[in-house]
Order: sequence, then structure tokens, then C-alpha cells
Amino acid sequence: MKRFLIMIMALFALVALSACGKKEYPYDGEFMAFAHGENLEVTMVTVTIKKGKITGYYIDSIQSTRKEIIKKEITTYESKWNEKSKKELGYYYGMHARQAGTMPVTADNLETYKAYLEEENKLEWFEQAELIEKAWLKDGVDSVTYGKNNVIDNVSGVTVKGDTYVKLAKEAVANAKLGKYQAVVVSGSDLYSAYMLVDKKKIKELVIDTRQEASKETDEDFAWEEKTKQQLGYYYGMHARQAGTMPVTAENLETYKAYLEEENKLEWFEQVAIITDDVIKNGKDSKVDKTAGVTIITDNYYQLIAKLFAYKK
Repeated sequence: MKRFLIMIMALFALVALSACGKKEYPYDGEFMAFAHGENLEVTMVTVTIKKGKITGYYIDSIQSTRKEIIKKEITTYESKWNEKSKKELGYYYGMHARQAGTMPVTADNLETYKAYLEEENKLEWFEQAELIEKAWLKDGVDSVTYGKNNVIDNVSGVTVKGDTYVKLAKEAVANAKLGKYQAVVVSGSDLYSAYMLVDKKKIKELVIDTRQEASKETDEDFAWEEKTKQQLGYYYGMHARQAGTMPVTAENLETYKAYLEEENKLEWFEQVAIITDDVIKNGKDSKVDKTAGVTIITDNYYQLIAKLFAYKK
């Protein structure tokens, strides 16, 4: 009986040791979550993991330039990304510039704008983002709350809406636990994205996607396509015009597929799969060429892949 009890205790000890040895964050690196806005905007929150622990958060956003449509008395956005993110713009983002009478903020009125912020006890966007990041690092992502109109209500000096930031921070932490690295690249009016899921430091899954601006008759209103290229699949219709099946529908889908097979052509998602499969097989330095059936322009896709591997420490 005594021997049996010793064995049971040893078994419990072994289970306890195994549980203790399992890291909450098994992989180091930068894990990002992102969301696109209604306009040409993407918001990102990144959590950094070092030696299995959270060491920092980073909030950022990339937008397009606002433009006034006077005849309709509305403000909309151009169909072109800004060259710099909000963090990169710093004071030049001009969160309070309209009230300060320094819209837009330039090198000539920068000091006037800074003086206004100090006099009115206001903080620029990047300063508020840094306060949120510090609060998360100190007390966790659940510590930051928001109330009326989704404005953060428990971080002194912060007046921005926080629902998206908090949601993305939680998603970024979840990605860190999963070993899911994400990256985005913006170009033209397109939002390129990719994720890489690793298991025991090996790539388990790698997916590249693109979200585009919806087709429209005028240039006054920006809107996203409802589905990404991956979600559209064959309905993206990369070769549909040549096939005479523009747009691809449920009624002509099989005709379109037959055309692709006859002409030895691949749809967009199939070509991207060749790229990602090759990266999984050969690593970050792999490059496919047209002999593999890839005819799309690949610069942005390989830029995404380079970012993913840079985030993976």
C-alpha cells in the first residue's frame, strides 16, 4: 500500500512538473492583430514577447488623407494610403490642430501647436497611445476600460475611443499564445495581409490575402469590397474577362473553371498558394518564378513574408 501511494504521488508530481513547464507564450517575437476601418484605414496592436513574457505593446494606425467634398458637405478619404502612420507622423498628425488653428500642422506652425497642447493640457494621439500601452504593460489588457461613446475612462490624459484598441490587444495576446504571426502592407488602395502559424518553431500554416476597394462609379465615396481575394476564391475572376465570364457567378463558375484548365491558367488564390507552399518548404529566402505557374506581381507578398520572419524571433 505504501509503495502504491508513493507511485501515485510520483505521478502527480510528474503531471505538475509538466504543467509548470508549459509556457503561456511559447514563442518569442512580435504578435500583431489588425482591423480595417470603414474608410481607408487599418489599426494595429502589437504585443512583444521575450523569454516567454510580455515586454511591450505598440498601437499604430495608417490612414488616407482626408478630403472635403464641399458640394455634398461631407468629409471623406482619398483612395490612397498616407506615407506615414499616426505614430510616425507624431505631432504632425494634428489630433487637435483644427481647434488650435494650425490645420495642417507644418514645420512653420509646429511650435505654436505644441504650445497650444501644453496650455490646454491636451495630448497628441501618439502620446495617448503610449499611455495606453504603458497601462496594458503594467496591469494587463483587461485593465483599460471604456465607457460612454467608447472613450477610455480610466487612463489619465487619454480621450480617444478605446474599443478597437482593447479588442485588438486581446487578439494580439491570443495570437502570441497560439504562435500566430501577422503582418500587413499597404499599397495603392489595397490592404495586403498575411499570417504564419508555427508549431515547435516549424511553419504549420501560411496564408496571404488582399482586401481591395470596391468598384464605384464616382471617386467621392470610399468603400471596401465585402470579401477578400481569398474569400472570393474563383469568384475573384482574375482571368474572367478573357474567359468571357465577367463577373464570375454561380451560373458560369464551371465554365470559368473549364477555361482555366484548358488555358493552363491559375486563379489568384491558387498562385498565392504556390508562393506560400514554397516558403513553408524552403524558408524565408524562397522565390518562385513564372515557370511554377505564378504570373502575378509578387513584390508586396514577399514583403509580407519578410515581415513575418522578422517578427518571428
